[in-house]
This record gives sequence, structure tokens and C-alpha cells, in this order.
Amino acid sequence: MSSIDKLKQHHIAIEKIAEDMYSHLDAAALSKNATEVRTLMTSLGGKLLVHFSGENSQVYAPLMASEDATIKATAEKFHNGIDAVKAAVSAYTANWPTAASIEGKPAEFITETKKVFGILTDRMAKEDKELYSLLPKEEAQPQ
Repeated sequence: MSSIDKLKQHHIAIEKIAEDMYSHLDAAALSKNATEVRTLMTSLGGKLLVHFSGENSQVYAPLMASEDATIKATAEKFHNGIDAVKAAVSAYTANWPTAASIEGKPAEFITETKKVFGILTDRMAKEDKELYSLLPKEEAQPQ
């Protein structure tokens, strides 16, 4: 499996966590028990750490070393934009550190969850469409 295939698999896994979380976004239910959704948040955080690390080494490093100014600029734009994604996820995690914090404000949690997953979904779609295709063919071969 190529490095890009692995990163795309990460996107699929992150989307699956989002689907699982969306199935739990009921304020009445969350006010009583948010343990499962908090566990999913932990899983999401782990997947994102692995994904961000893979992108740094397998996508940004080779693209930012490109002699093609357009490729380099696109890679830099995406690389610079990841900080806003990381900040949104970090704030989200900090705002909801425990199941009890979610249970205490379920409507706010639901709103913020939808916002963060909107950011992630948009970013992943752009990476799939605009970024990964810029890698040289040898970078996309199985490792």
C-alpha cells in the first residue's frame, strides 16, 4: 500500500469515527451518558496524531522540496493551514475533557462537534482532491 493510500485510509477511519459520533448526538441521551462519545473523541485524537505525522513526512516534506513553484506553494498553503485545523481540534478536546463535561452541556457539545467535523471533512476532501495528486508517482508507490 502506498503512503497516499495509507493517508486516504486514515481519512476513511476519521470519517467512520465522525459517523459513529453523529449517531450519538442527541442532547437528552448525552445529558445522561456521554462515555461512548468521549471514548470516540479519544480515538479521533489518536487517529489525527498518526495522520498529521504521516502527512508531515510523506506529503509536505517531498512537496515542499519540489522545484515546481506551483507545487511548492500549494504544499506550503496546505501545511500552513493545518495549524488552524489542529487548533480547532485542540480547543474541542480541551473544552470536553470528560464525559461529565459533555453531559453538563450536551447542546453546546453537539454544536461544537458539528463545527469541528465540518472543518475536518472539508480539509480531508481538499487533501484528497488538491494535495495528494501532486506527489511524484514514485512517492505514491507501495512501500
